[in-house]
Parts: sequence; structure tokens; C-alpha cells
Amino acid sequence: VAFTDSSEEFRGETLYYHEKVSEVGTELDVAWAVTKGQLFLSSRKLLLQESVALAIDSDIAQSFAAQESFKTVQSQLDRSDMMLFINVAPLLPAVDAICQAASEAGTGAQLGINMTDLPRVLGLDALRSVAISLSLKPNVTLIDFGLFYTEKKGLLKLLAYGTEAYPQPKFVPQNAISVGSSRFSFPKMWAAAEELLTGISPALMAMATAQFQQFLLSAGVEEGVDLRKNLINNLGQELISFSLPGDEAGEAPAGLGNPTVMALSVTDSTGFQVGLDELKLVLSSITKVNPQVAFTFGQMDYQGTTIHNIGFAGAGDFKIHYTVKNGYFVLSIGSYSALTETILAMTSPKKS
Repeated sequence: VAFTDSSEEFRGETLYYHEKVSEVGTELDVAWAVTKGQLFLSSRKLLLQESVALAIDSDIAQSFAAQESFKTVQSQLDRSDMMLFINVAPLLPAVDAICQAASEAGTGAQLGINMTDLPRVLGLDALRSVAISLSLKPNVTLIDFGLFYTEKKGLLKLLAYGTEAYPQPKFVPQNAISVGSSRFSFPKMWAAAEELLTGISPALMAMATAQFQQFLLSAGVEEGVDLRKNLINNLGQELISFSLPGDEAGEAPAGLGNPTVMALSVTDSTGFQVGLDELKLVLSSITKVNPQVAFTFGQMDYQGTTIHNIGFAGAGDFKIHYTVKNGYFVLSIGSYSALTETILAMTSPKKS
């Protein structure tokens, strides 16, 4: 394999080509030009020529900047110093062609999935663009990420974030390494997931629901268990997560990193506790059916607060610890002390 360099004149500008020469022929490696004080790089000669021509003519009406999708993004991120823009809409015909070919091949037919309609069920036809912007300030660098769409449906509907300002909890311990806070509706997300799965295949969704209920009955779980009603629908819209320094007690197994705590607001603590008890029944039923997938349950008291834990077969001392306190479902992954720190911060906000 050898490389060769060449150039040509194009509308008064010089275009340069770096090409790879092999036994099968010549293939362009990279093409470039410097026009109007700008460096253009491309892997295709024609694309380089088109870009240089637009720069020479300064014809915005014929350029990418004239597209409505780009102008919409630009209006939202007009103060950014750098931006990556991905125009998703033109990719949909290619996705349609793939799904059409899969449909003709019979893919998904046995599961009741209509591959031809799948892109629209997933909401891909509503997605217009993706953009990431970078703003450089004297003392901070701001990064924004945006999904731009015409309608919130399909997969997009799973992004059940609220429009109100994010919560500012007072119970995050002072030594927290990182904190995340948002308004997110798990009930809306759950409903959107059911709607999405039903849209993909009504028969498959109905079969999965029936099999799950049959599994519970065969494992001895009484009828009436409704995790959506008692567990999911009793969750509020506040979602807070934070990580704490490594557990000095050595509770968390190696490889899990810093202890992580999640706090989700609860609208009905009593009803939510019923849902947690039902979840224990479901996990216990899994153990009855398959003893190799064993769950253990325990609880202890910490300054008047009951802390529950769930252990896993083969996971050693690793447990998930949780409690319901002050209108929040607080969950700690692997670390008991991380949860007690959070409870202490809830009891004494001045230490948060």
C-alpha cells in the first residue's frame, strides 16, 4: 500500500487530496482546502467541492444553516461557543427500509410485532435532531445536551421529567461527592412503558402479563398483588441521588465504587409500604420456584427508624438497605452506614 498527494483548482481555490493506492485501485484518504479563512476536511471530493462553493458564494439559503431543524437548535443554544449537531430526521427512511426488509423476512411475526410500523411505535419519526453545546465562561464550562422532537411519544415518552425547578433537598450529607436532583414521574414512565410494549405487540404484552400472574399464583402469592397501584403509583416526582466517600466499615464489595444513595418522594407512605411488602412476596416466590436465586430479608432499628435490607445468594455481605422516612423512599446500595448518614441528615438538616 502506498499513498499519493495531488491537488486541483476549483473556482479559484486549491483542493488537496491524499489518496491510498493499492492493488484494487486508488481510494481517497482525506481531502482538504483552506477557503475564506476556514479549513475544510472531508472524506469525499464532491462534498468538499460543495462546501467550498457554498463558502465562496456565502449562500446561506442553500446551506445547512437554512434548515428549520438547525435553526431551532441554534435558537436554543445561540450563546454556545461550540456545538455538535446531528440531523436525525433524514435517517428515518433508512430505518424504514431496514424494518421493511425485516418484515418481508418474517422477523417478529411469531411475536405479533409489525416491523413496518415499529419506527413509528418507537417514536423515531418524531425525533428531529440531537445537539450538544459547549459554553466557555471565565470560571466555568457549561455543557448542554438536547433532544429535539415534534411529539413526545414512544421511547421519548419514557423521559417523564417534570418542567418545574429541580428539588433542593436538605438531607444530603455534607461529605457527599456528587449530587443529582430532578423531577421525574415513575408512574408516567410506567404507563408509557406499558403503552409502548402494547404498541409493539398487544399479544406479547397480554401474554407476558398473564404469565406473570400465573407465576405468582403457582408460587403461592395470593391474588390482589398490584405493584403498580401500591408501589409505582405512590412514588412522587422528586428524584435525588448522591454518592458518599468510600465506606470505612468495608461493607460494600470491591468494585462497586463509592456508596450510592437514592431518595424518591412518596405520596402515600402507608400505601407504598404495602407495595414494598408485596415486592418481598414476589421476590420470595422467585426463591421458592428457583432456590438458586435466593433472597434474604432483614431489618434493624436506627434511632427510631426501621431500616430494611435485601440480600442476594452468592453476594456475601452485600445488601440493599432502605427505609421510608419524611415522605421519601431512601435506598442505599451496599452500604448501611451511607443510609444512616442520610437518616441523620434528615433528622438534623443543619448537617446536610
